Amino acid sequence: MHTTTVSASGQIVIPKDLRERYGLIAGSQVHIVAYNDTLTLVPLPNDPVETLQNLLKDGPSLTNDLLAERVKDTYSRTKRAKIETGGTMSANKTVIHLSPNDFSAHERALVEHGALTASAFRFPSGVCGLRLTSDVGELVLLPYQGQQVWSATFNGRNLTMKSMLSQPYPKRTFLETFGGFLQHCGITGVGGPSPEDTHPLHGELPNAPYASAYIVVGEDEGGAYIGMGGQYQHTVAFAHNYLAEPLVKLYDGSTLFNVSMTITNLKQSGQELLYLAHVNFRPVDNGELVYSAVPTPEHVRVRASIPSHITPGPGCAEFLAELGDDPTKHHVLAPDLAFDPEAVFFIDYLADDEGWAHSMQIHPDGNADVIRYRPSQLPKATRWISRTPDQDAIALVEAGTCEPEGYLAEKAKGYVKVLPPGEQFHCELQIGALAPEEALHTATKVNALIKTFMIQ
Repeated sequence: MHTTTVSASGQIVIPKDLRERYGLIAGSQVHIVAYNDTLTLVPLPNDPVETLQNLLKDGPSLTNDLLAERVKDTYSRTKRAKIETGGTMSANKTVIHLSPNDFSAHERALVEHGALTASAFRFPSGVCGLRLTSDVGELVLLPYQGQQVWSATFNGRNLTMKSMLSQPYPKRTFLETFGGFLQHCGITGVGGPSPEDTHPLHGELPNAPYASAYIVVGEDEGGAYIGMGGQYQHTVAFAHNYLAEPLVKLYDGSTLFNVSMTITNLKQSGQELLYLAHVNFRPVDNGELVYSAVPTPEHVRVRASIPSHITPGPGCAEFLAELGDDPTKHHVLAPDLAFDPEAVFFIDYLADDEGWAHSMQIHPDGNADVIRYRPSQLPKATRWISRTPDQDAIALVEAGTCEPEGYLAEKAKGYVKVLPPGEQFHCELQIGALAPEEALHTATKVNALIKTFMIQ
């Protein structure tokens, strides 16, 4: 007889001799059967129907036929996930813990959840990639490198910025592997550091080495979803100790996906925090920018300074001065506008009745890219546009607790948040694509919001 202990998260370990006796390996499936006071694990064969055939050799068996039909019916009705190792279940979700050993050059499916799937692979650079797919979209995520969203595609259209990189590289330095769709930035610094700052560009989070990653499947108010999350602990003696827990959810039939980040202070004293979500769409010539802010120089402010890692081209300063006087001049992305090397705006967003601020790039065909966030969680907003021969990107809004000016500058502004011992910071965003009718509905809501603000 064997005895095992249920962990705090509901996991158990099946003893090695039993795993070997019943042929249980990573990827094996079991039925969990509850009867009266007994809980039984029943290993599932690779082919249950074939196993049940000819169970009795003395002729046809009605029992066997019924069992086979029951197995077929169960397989067709149940939303099953192929649990690798360490699967845990709750009422509304199943978590499948990942290992770097799950990833190889040959892509393979790990989980199926209705029309939603997750498959694992490695880029030629060696970086682990997790592909989440639905019937309308696909996300490629980096589970062990910053939990970045490397690319986002919906209805056959890649939303991701153009860059010089065709794949991510196993680097910690931001610019050496910058080309993905979303990077989490912070926590000990954000943006370009000044000569006196000690943090790297955009902090330690963008390419942080995550110790754990998992796939999650379930249902919530948004419907059935498949997602990825993980944990990264950043500890520096006498300075920092926090836990970062991002989560991405891709929903069945939706062209929007959810991104959240939770930071927990593990110290017995306050933990300073700066956070920014760096989301990089691909600009579209003559695309129109629609967003929930009053487009005046007071509320859409152009940054005149140039970071040290940027070399401005001819006419850059003059163009930024024009935008400073009239920010509406960047509302249509005409190909001849001089966003080379970049233009940066600090924007005061308005939230709707549900607490969401909205930003869209409406394409000439009426489709749109969209990002929504809650200013109550992320009170500062930055827009970044860079259109060069090698990079073509627009961060419709970089929502954050601060602006991307480096730790010391943000400290001087009073934008460095301090988490008390054991406390958490949490934020969420909705990102993706909208069909023309959805874009029109959002634009109407945004215009009404701005009009209401202006007449108050």
